Amino acid sequence: MEATATTITRKYGHAAHLAAVIEKLDALNARAEKKGLNGSLDYTWVEVPETDDNAAEWVLTLNFTGDFALGDYTPVAVVDFTAIETGLVLTIDDTVEIGDDLDPTRCDACHRGIRRNKIVVVTDGTDLIHVGASCAQDFLGRDPEMFTWIGEAIDGTPGEPKVYPTRMVVAAAIEACRIGYRKANGDSGLPTKQIVHAILTGAIEGKSYELIRKELDAAPAARHTVDEVLAWMLNDSGNGDFGANMRRLAESDTIGARGFGIAAYAPAGADAWRDKMAAAAAKRAAEEARKAEASPVPVTDKRIRIEGIITTVRNVESDWGTTTKIRVETDEGWACWGTLPSGCEAGSLWNEDGSWKEDDEIEAEAGRGDRVAFTARIEVSADDDKFGFYTRPTKGEIIARAEVEVAA
Repeated sequence: MEATATTITRKYGHAAHLAAVIEKLDALNARAEKKGLNGSLDYTWVEVPETDDNAAEWVLTLNFTGDFALGDYTPVAVVDFTAIETGLVLTIDDTVEIGDDLDPTRCDACHRGIRRNKIVVVTDGTDLIHVGASCAQDFLGRDPEMFTWIGEAIDGTPGEPKVYPTRMVVAAAIEACRIGYRKANGDSGLPTKQIVHAILTGAIEGKSYELIRKELDAAPAARHTVDEVLAWMLNDSGNGDFGANMRRLAESDTIGARGFGIAAYAPAGADAWRDKMAAAAAKRAAEEARKAEASPVPVTDKRIRIEGIITTVRNVESDWGTTTKIRVETDEGWACWGTLPSGCEAGSLWNEDGSWKEDDEIEAEAGRGDRVAFTARIEVSADDDKFGFYTRPTKGEIIARAEVEVAA
């Protein structure tokens, strides 16, 4: 019989159920290959987000090919009368209702009124056709045992799968991180790792997660898609063991429970990286704007007075110890870099009588946002006439401290 294809869809309320089904489908394909069947069950799945009218669900699309396909018929269910006397329905296509009239003596192929162990239910697009297991091979051209396998795989008791598809775990992590990432040993409530697991298994709907559900209901929408988080994991999660583990997870098709903790952080990491990139872009834009409006650095071999706002403070190590360097942006727009002048350093720890000063009596070292002034020689940068390097600063003073906004 020529190879044909049949497609059906199934819907699941929880990711864990779908993950368990996928695990069984993979095993079923391996079983079919071992038995020498010329066919397979290919599948794809998508998450359908919650709406005002419908709960979130996971939709599985199955493609039956080769020995698994039925040509003009679509498999609907297998009814197993050996499991319970009234018939246990293993649904294959849950969009078709087969009703409660399950008769083990009914076979639309041979019409013989004998009791059968199993009935295969198919449709030709118009009618439901019940076929006894002994007639299925001749009527359908396919071994009915295959459809029992399929029914058991996609409609059986889900259980807890050993692993989940990576995209499924990342989707749950994105949902959980809408209320902020929480460490396992933190003080802000249930850790994100646990919330991810609850979302995957459906436990999030239970009473013990009522407060989390309320937080999620009030939380803003996610900032990233699954593809964007995976791209961050692959390309921008950093170096060392942490970044390497992120890349391994992103490159893997599945994630087990041990990987939930790392995956749970991924959306928060992607958010932080996004904010960092945005801040860097804003800083570059501000610097370009400054340069466009700035005057050039004065060209002189004399010492000049420099006054401006400190925008950067950095401790630089050298063979002579640690030196504090600062970047100063002047009112004229040009900027310069050099050693923190004396007079702008931290004040003395002792009073004139030799006693220790109280903490609030010690003058702090000049820092970012402070306005300072000093006298120094300056040399224009070879690459930028609006940036210079000053040397041997003297007469340093802190003119004004940075304005600090005091919380109400």
